[in-house]
Amino acid sequence: MRIVKTVTIILFVLAVALSAGFGLYDRLLSDTKAPVITCGEDTVSVSVNDPESALLAGVTARDDRDGDLTGSVTVGGVSKLIDDDTARVTYYVFDRADNMGSATRFVRYTDYRRPEITVESPLLYAVGENISVAERLKATDVIDGDITGQLRVSATDITANVEGTYQITVYVTNSMGDTAELKLPLCIRGTGLNEGQIVLSRYLVTVGRGEAFDPEEYFEDARLPSGRRVSISDLKISGEVDTETPGVYQVLYTGVTGSGTSLAATLAVIVE
Repeated sequence: MRIVKTVTIILFVLAVALSAGFGLYDRLLSDTKAPVITCGEDTVSVSVNDPESALLAGVTARDDRDGDLTGSVTVGGVSKLIDDDTARVTYYVFDRADNMGSATRFVRYTDYRRPEITVESPLLYAVGENISVAERLKATDVIDGDITGQLRVSATDITANVEGTYQITVYVTNSMGDTAELKLPLCIRGTGLNEGQIVLSRYLVTVGRGEAFDPEEYFEDARLPSGRRVSISDLKISGEVDTETPGVYQVLYTGVTGSGTSLAATLAVIVE
């Protein structure tokens, strides 16, 4: 008798559980309406240094059965730039029936800047020297950080055995699809250029149209192989920069000591 009673209780519990389960199943099966995401503003403004959570400012979500789902909204992704500093951000949210709600709006980066290309050492080579431009350049980005590995160099007419000034094009693209491009002069001169060293504070500078430009301002040091310093007054600075005419110019710093040791460095100047 006790066994029959126990079995009856177990069957009753199973029946209740199954009934509840089928009820939940029916509820979920009949719930086909996606939750709705609402954005307070059409555009959210953030800094490139803000966390991803900043993109959720003013975003709410609600489901007709589950109620408030704001805390479950996630950032699905950010598009490539569609303007100088603007992209699209996508949001997703799921209800208990796995219905997905989505929304998009614009995100504007208040402090975004295009990737920056810098010249770390002079684009100056001796005749016959192996020309490896990428080793002398650096690229940084406010979003991706150091993207030097993404640098690409285009040059079609360089002859390593012929002295002259050639033009190269350097470009780099960040994860936002934004490309920075520079046209730079590359100089090939006679042998012996690396016997001594001229150090400049920068090897690429940008000046505004009409601004004053003094090449001596960028000179830092010059030394012979022995370590003895050479004064800037012993160097020759050549290359005219017309700050009234936008373009790319090259300034050449050269010197030859009494012992025949030669020194040289170049400065690329961009007039905007």
